[in-house]
Amino acid sequence: MKGQRSLENFDEYNIRPPILSSPRSLEACKQQGIKPDELVYRYLESFYDRNISADIQKLRWQHYERKRKEKISLLRDTRQKIIAESVGAGRGGGRGSGAVGIPEKSSALDKEQKQIEAMKARRQAELEQMINYELKMQEMQEEKNRELARQKAIQEEQRLERQRRQKEWDQQKREKEIRLAEEEKLMELERKRMAAEEHQREKARAELEKEKEIQRKREARQREIEAQQKRQALAEKTQAILDAQQEQIMQRKLEMQRKEEKRVAAMEAKRVALMIQNEEQRLHTTMRIQGALEAQRAALAKKKREFDERQRRNEKRRAEFEQQKLAEIEETRQRAAEKNEMIQQVLERMDQLEEEKKLVLIERERESTKVLQKVREEREQTHRKNMELLKQKQGDKLEAVERLRRIDEYKREQAKARIDQDDARTTKIKETKQAMLDQRRRLKRENDLEKQRVVASMEKMRVAGKGNKLAKQMMEGSP
Repeated sequence: MKGQRSLENFDEYNIRPPILSSPRSLEACKQQGIKPDELVYRYLESFYDRNISADIQKLRWQHYERKRKEKISLLRDTRQKIIAESVGAGRGGGRGSGAVGIPEKSSALDKEQKQIEAMKARRQAELEQMINYELKMQEMQEEKNRELARQKAIQEEQRLERQRRQKEWDQQKREKEIRLAEEEKLMELERKRMAAEEHQREKARAELEKEKEIQRKREARQREIEAQQKRQALAEKTQAILDAQQEQIMQRKLEMQRKEEKRVAAMEAKRVALMIQNEEQRLHTTMRIQGALEAQRAALAKKKREFDERQRRNEKRRAEFEQQKLAEIEETRQRAAEKNEMIQQVLERMDQLEEEKKLVLIERERESTKVLQKVREEREQTHRKNMELLKQKQGDKLEAVERLRRIDEYKREQAKARIDQDDARTTKIKETKQAMLDQRRRLKRENDLEKQRVVASMEKMRVAGKGNKLAKQMMEGSP
């Protein structure tokens, strides 16, 4: 019919009843224990639950869609079987409806009796089947309870295992944090120890440099003293030389005076004659002595100038030496300052490296925590998927049990319908049998009345002389 909705043409997206209206499609649903609303398509959004993830939502949708398509395919096959059985039953009924005769009527009661016995046996078998079904349902319920208890024990064991893993992970995390803190403390102590050692070394170098500076100053003072002593010795030597030269000049002068006196005494007699000559000689000698003295004084002045020049050069060299020493000290101080600055930079660099190392360790710890968190999330996701698959299997089992219950209920309804039909047929057979018996009694009465009438008629005709002919005619006319 055009207005009916069958498994072949129903709208999968229609949620308004009726989903199916075709008798054979509804019969197929009843035979398989499937409700028509289980065939309706559901969108992915209809499985949304804020307590589950998108993967679980999609997994539930895929499971429902797969089961829905399997149900549709199963129901369509069942519908085709129902159609084939209906066609076969129609053909068999057509062939048997035309063969009606007297032998069929004569054996109807036997057949009906056999059918009554068969119905009784079938009724007994159905009662036994119902009892077996109830026992089977009880066993399945017990098995379901055992399965639920086992699943509950497994879930409890998994929960305890997750708690144990969580405790182990927390313990490992605490131990790692303690280890990192200890390592950080050891690194801080090592850094302080290195800084202290560097400070001690720098202090030792500074003290050594200070001692060297003191030694250099002491050596400079010693050299200054030695130079002063040398200058003093040189001055004393020069003075001694000058004194010796002066002494020599004086001695020579005295000697010359003595010689002059001797010569004057020796030549006293010639003094008058040689006065002019002696005077000239004396003047000449005096001039020569005066020249020698002048030359000696010039030489001494020259030596003094040379000595002063050497002194000036020594003073200049000393000033330059002191300036150089001061420059060296300033340079040493600057080098020390630069070294201190470099040490400070090294310490800051070490601190920076320590901070970078700490950040690297923290980053590694963060990455490790992320990896562990990701592994935990993957495990949790896998566990949730496994639990969802387990729930789906349990749901499938419960659905299968419910389907079996519906199928058995449908079979019981069919059996009850057959029993009612058999009872109706039995009642009809009894009524037919009673009608046949009544008909037989009526025919027997009619036959008896007819026989009595015939006997009375024959008796009358026999009396009238026509009995043999009438009897012959009745014999010929009797079947």
